[in-house]
Amino acid sequence: MKFRMWNQLHSAYLESRILTAGPMELIRLMYQTAIAEVRTAREALAKRDIRERSRAITKVCDILSELIVGLDRKAGGDYAQKLGDLYGYMMRQLTDANFKQRDEPLAEVLKLFTTLLENWEGAQKVLTQSETDVEVPVAEVPEAPIVETKVNVWQYGAEATYSRQAWSF
Repeated sequence: MKFRMWNQLHSAYLESRILTAGPMELIRLMYQTAIAEVRTAREALAKRDIRERSRAITKVCDILSELIVGLDRKAGGDYAQKLGDLYGYMMRQLTDANFKQRDEPLAEVLKLFTTLLENWEGAQKVLTQSETDVEVPVAEVPEAPIVETKVNVWQYGAEATYSRQAWSF
């Protein structure tokens, strides 16, 4: 009974985080979830739990599909293309791990997601710092129009995604 109630509270908390998250935070949550699911898949593989392994890998593939669809190739240019290629590679590795029941591709995908998450969190810090460093005179605030803007993350740190350390295994 206590476990079920905790699980419901946890689900409500996660739903609240997702509904209130901005685009950068959503991607971070997707990376975190993918990392957790790859770990689950590795544990299930070790236990020979085919159903759980397949469920976890399918969930990671769904996340990768969403990430691929969400890429803005026009604004991201070459970086978005490379990131899309990386996501496709990761999906192929997951499929290989599932069909051949091998841990090595799962370990590689876990390392890639971990690197992506670290770099994404670094980009979030840069963006947050940039926003707080901007001085806005108090007199101008009431007159400033409210405009919805899109942040182009590629200009702030996508280069880190392809740094030399990102590809070392």
